[in-house]
Amino acid sequence: MNFIKHFYAIITICFLFCNLDLKGQVTVGTLEDPVKGALMQFKTIDDAASDGDANAALGIGFPRVALVQLDRLQPMYSAAEAASLDEKTQRAHKGLVVYNITRDLDAGLTHGIYVWNGKKWVEMQKASTQAEYTIDCANVAVHGSYGAGQSLDNSNYLRIRLTVTEPGYYTINAISNPDNGYFFERTGSFYSTGTYSIIIYGMGKPEQCTGAYSICADPKREFDEFTLYANGEATNCTFEIPVRNTAIMPKFTMSCASVAINGQYFEDKPLDDSNTMTVEINVDPATFGAEAEIYTNEVDGISFNATFLLQSNPQTVTLAGTGIPRGIEDKVFTIMTNSESSTSSCEHALSIMIPQKRIMALGQADSDWGYNIGDAWKNPNRSSVNQMITNPYNFGPYQESIVKTEQINNVSTPASVGRNTSNYVTPTQADPGNDIIALTIANYQSMTPEKLGAYLFGRQGKPKIDIVALGHGFEFWRDGNADDAQKCDTLIKFMREGGILIVTSQNEGSNGRFFNRMFNTTNIGSALGNGAGSIYQFGWSSYNLPESMKSHFCEDSDPILQGPFGNIVSKTWGEDADVTRYVTNLPADEVVIYSSGRRSTDADSGIPENSATIFRHKELPFIFIGDGGFWTGNDRNNGDLANTPFKTENRLINGVTYTDYPTYKKYGTGGNYESHNATFLANALAWCLRQAELYRRSHKVE
Repeated sequence: MNFIKHFYAIITICFLFCNLDLKGQVTVGTLEDPVKGALMQFKTIDDAASDGDANAALGIGFPRVALVQLDRLQPMYSAAEAASLDEKTQRAHKGLVVYNITRDLDAGLTHGIYVWNGKKWVEMQKASTQAEYTIDCANVAVHGSYGAGQSLDNSNYLRIRLTVTEPGYYTINAISNPDNGYFFERTGSFYSTGTYSIIIYGMGKPEQCTGAYSICADPKREFDEFTLYANGEATNCTFEIPVRNTAIMPKFTMSCASVAINGQYFEDKPLDDSNTMTVEINVDPATFGAEAEIYTNEVDGISFNATFLLQSNPQTVTLAGTGIPRGIEDKVFTIMTNSESSTSSCEHALSIMIPQKRIMALGQADSDWGYNIGDAWKNPNRSSVNQMITNPYNFGPYQESIVKTEQINNVSTPASVGRNTSNYVTPTQADPGNDIIALTIANYQSMTPEKLGAYLFGRQGKPKIDIVALGHGFEFWRDGNADDAQKCDTLIKFMREGGILIVTSQNEGSNGRFFNRMFNTTNIGSALGNGAGSIYQFGWSSYNLPESMKSHFCEDSDPILQGPFGNIVSKTWGEDADVTRYVTNLPADEVVIYSSGRRSTDADSGIPENSATIFRHKELPFIFIGDGGFWTGNDRNNGDLANTPFKTENRLINGVTYTDYPTYKKYGTGGNYESHNATFLANALAWCLRQAELYRRSHKVE
């Protein structure tokens, strides 16, 4: 029976391949009709089930061919013919199947079944599952350090981005030319289309260093040049890797004066690529090619590090910052190296940036004296205090800024030819979103408590107010006015949630009512002090105060007396052209007094010894000054007048010219005294900014 089956099979094949005019379907191996969809069917078992079970015990023996290269129809054609075949002829052979017996990994050939796809031979196992993708050459990043004779590990890898258009199996590798003993490779599968970021680990061991160094084997080769291959085909993606000389150790010194901090740093905000440290080093040329490291200790969650090759003298090195800063205190870093030449280190401080602040400025607006610090209606000669607080070299984001903050942008009121109080915010106006919101006396007095709260706490779709600066002597709490009482309660709530309040008021009734509410007492009084041009001393003075009052006053180490804008211990300040108010019976356990109600020029025996003209709260970011014109500066039309105690100047500090820098002014009778009003206010604002952040942090206030 088997003989008969084989006989019929031979006859069938003969008819199939010998009679070219015969057309139809055929089964090879039995006399059964093939399934309808098959031109030719191979089976050796009669009546085999048609549900996918085995129907043969033999296979097809494909011709065994020694292929030469993937893109040649050779040996089907001679070498010369295969090299010159036109596209039409190549396409005509699409679907040609052979079993390849050539193993040539450089040519991409292994043992197996290959099919010609019209352009090249494709291994059949891969042809049905091979992924299609494109590599983003602009996003090929090399990681790790590479040294001659050092085996690669998990720190040596490539990170690439690619876009998959057809899922399937992939092989990605990177090979250098000439070969230097190491490479990168990854295989796997993409199961869906889309954009991927993948890591390709390195393997092997660099055999020789690169670079123009005489100790390297090939001094003309500065880098190993790599090409990326996708599924065995070269791409247009190339990259370079320098291989350091491990036979020498680094030798260099740092220039500590060159250290610079780059980027902005905020509490609880992770560092990114903009946060770096740079330093210049002096390199011993004999150690060019050596791997060097400069690094810092970790301070409050952040540190800096750089690993690099020595290649020039001098050389500027950029250290990358990592981590998340904790706390708003300055961070002092120790900078260290692996240099053999010196064990010395550098120290450098980093300031944490205080976030963006908004100011609500209250006070007289129709004046040339600058009672309202938001009064910027006439440029360039706007009020001195406005210029001082908005100058980014005083309060701003620069490395040279005295206080590191996001800049307060001076966009409260547009410039105009003359006075124009309509530029100020009205009582019912929606929050315009400016960094400085300026209110006139009348507009504040007619504003509802609800509207004030909407501004202060950001209930109008705009950021909340951070600083309220109340200037001049207007009645911010009119006697018997319920709305004013509510507004002052709102200001106290604002403070207790970390808002900064600076009050310069010479209104006796408002002062007394506000402080009795703030300190929950009825014991505090406010009274008329001294007149125009009076001089007061910062701190306790044995000249006009008893020893028993010394503990109530600020110490010489106070952060406002010795602040970032200068030391004003035992210095004096000046009253402007009006009068000063003092308050009495302040709770000693809650406040720090800076200035007595008694002048420093005479004993003022009629003024109580427990009086205070300037004080701050010990915990809340609050400053009180009993002179409504404390920050009156240059007159816009008439220049610097004798009865304006606030002054700024241009000052050269460490090679940088600071404009609008706070200074003192010769003041008082005959100009025999000094008014350090500007320095006190600048230091006080710096303290308030810091204190507000610390208060919010400790009280978990958003």
